[in-house]
Amino acid sequence: MNKSIRVLKLPINIINQVESQEIYHIDELIMNFSDLRLAEEDIEEVRRSLGEYKKAQLHHELEGYKESKKYDFLNSKYKLENLNLSLRSMNALNNSGIKTISKLFHIIEQMEIYDVENLGTKSIIQVMESALQIVEKENLYDVIPIYSANNIIDDVAIEKMNFTQGAIASLTRLGLLTLRDIRKAYLTGELSNMFNYKTLNVVIKKVQKYYNLKPDPDFYFFKLYLIEEKLGSITYKELIQYIKDNNLDTTLKEVLEKLENRVDIIIENERIRLPFFLEKLKAVKLKKESEEILLDRFSGNTLQSVADRFNKTRERIRQIVRDRMAQIRMFYEEAFVKEYNKYVWHPQVFMKLFDLDELAFNVVKYLGNKYSFQEEFEFPEDYILELMKSKKNATFDLEKFKAELPEVFPPRIEIYGKILDKMTKREFLEYVIENFVPNEGLHKKEIIKIANKVSKENKLEFYYDKYIDIVTNTIQGLQNVRYYDYSRIDDVALESLKQILFEVDSVYSCTYFYLKHPELMQKYDIRDGYELHFILRRYFSEDEEILKIVDFNRQPMIAKKGLT
Repeated sequence: MNKSIRVLKLPINIINQVESQEIYHIDELIMNFSDLRLAEEDIEEVRRSLGEYKKAQLHHELEGYKESKKYDFLNSKYKLENLNLSLRSMNALNNSGIKTISKLFHIIEQMEIYDVENLGTKSIIQVMESALQIVEKENLYDVIPIYSANNIIDDVAIEKMNFTQGAIASLTRLGLLTLRDIRKAYLTGELSNMFNYKTLNVVIKKVQKYYNLKPDPDFYFFKLYLIEEKLGSITYKELIQYIKDNNLDTTLKEVLEKLENRVDIIIENERIRLPFFLEKLKAVKLKKESEEILLDRFSGNTLQSVADRFNKTRERIRQIVRDRMAQIRMFYEEAFVKEYNKYVWHPQVFMKLFDLDELAFNVVKYLGNKYSFQEEFEFPEDYILELMKSKKNATFDLEKFKAELPEVFPPRIEIYGKILDKMTKREFLEYVIENFVPNEGLHKKEIIKIANKVSKENKLEFYYDKYIDIVTNTIQGLQNVRYYDYSRIDDVALESLKQILFEVDSVYSCTYFYLKHPELMQKYDIRDGYELHFILRRYFSEDEEILKIVDFNRQPMIAKKGLT
């Protein structure tokens, strides 16, 4: 979409900052939005304005161009036959359906006057001069935008309009340095005197994009909507609801008629979608070798194997893929890049979730963020369930899927309806202690009774004839064992507990220190001297500095080194 970013009506200081980053057109802004170097509040201003513009243009594409009646008031005051046009000019206008002054101004505004058949250079100058006289007489400069002197896009330099260097040189020689210069020459008719028909047509087509009020003929914003909001496709039902929710002056039938026979938008099975990468690849008609290289690379073959097959260097293959992919835009797989970038997905999970084959996934992977081989795959189960609930992706039995991929998901068990990763005997006991043992704890014998009960009721194979002391999430007090969250023992806690050990100058029960430091005990939920001894031994029994000064005796006793 090559319209200037100036149509966004952003403050000129923001426009200047964006253009200083070599971003001049809407399409460039959309593609590079995440890389903008602006203040946060300016980023939000651009986001808001761009969002409003994209939505307005999407609606414009769906509704189609409907000629405004805002210039109809001129028809009662002026008639084409009263403009003293030549018979040749009048016939050319009438034969093109231009029979009123308002229609003439619409054609001028759309910069389509050069499309009128049999309207030669002299006739065009005559028509444009007559129109300009009406504008001057009625003071229509601020009524008809293309005549306005306050056009924010007027300052766009010809170097920023994608002209060739040859065209820029020609325009410069003629003093046409900005869009303003070209616009003024067009409105006086003089532009047609400056170039031959072929060159004039090139200039007009470039400039026309800045002023044309008609929707994008390639449905750029509809395709962008499918990519950004709809994961590449929209059902008839969804489109009907969108039309209704936004009060659009169109129907599903009318939209389908606009889209039929296009190769860049596919209509099938009551759904409108973007073409798959493979479909798009055939449509762009690359050289056979380039097409084969892309297919080979995205079929999962390594860079080296592709290079060997085509007798090229790895760097040359990388370059070909990069350059050819830049030529292929607006296809189905692009819609999944945003989802791919949210997590470090396992390929099988991503393909299943979004119903993509391996080649499609590899295309998404190429377009998305690059992850190192060291990063572990994530499985955002809550997010996946949320997607399924919103019906934005393929729905399937999640647990059955996990069972089919043991290399991705560990075996699972169910405990009272809750699905969990399969556990070892120790891990199961730890789970029971955390979730089923009362806060005050229980005797070890009671804990294994509970563990056996939970195992039996959930048809698991765990059985305990005695307590397992290697559990890692408990603390042992005078009578009971209870769950303890060791994440609360941070560096500050360790330093405070270590100071207690430096106080040991004889033989002590840890109950002494428990009573001596009540605030510390309360802060870290230590409930008696036995528990204090348990924690001290856990953290410091292998500390060489401490072992030189302290002996950890039978719970809850502790002594200065050599006194026991």
